[in-house]
Amino acid sequence: MIFSDTFCIRDVWEYFPGYEKSNSLNFYYTPANGQGMRGHRDGYDIRVVQLLGSKFWRLPDREFWLREGEEFLLPKGTFHECRTGDDPSAHLAVGSIPG
Repeated sequence: MIFSDTFCIRDVWEYFPGYEKSNSLNFYYTPANGQGMRGHRDGYDIRVVQLLGSKFWRLPDREFWLREGEEFLLPKGTFHECRTGDDPSAHLAVGSIPG
């Protein structure tokens, strides 16, 4: 699936068997100088884990670069958008969907 410049593989459970399937697990790859999905909100908390490169995140109350090996919690309903710099980026988005 492609969103703008971003390639996404949804629900990659077979690669990460330790996660509960009641959660959402998506992989996102964005090339250098690319834009991720357009700004939006999600209906559940998301733990973002930066796997490769870095990505610039814009939230209502802050802006920051998430770098390789770092992670953060994006609370449910928080508007967000992101982009890459001069290098490609890959991250996992682990969503905590209430059961």
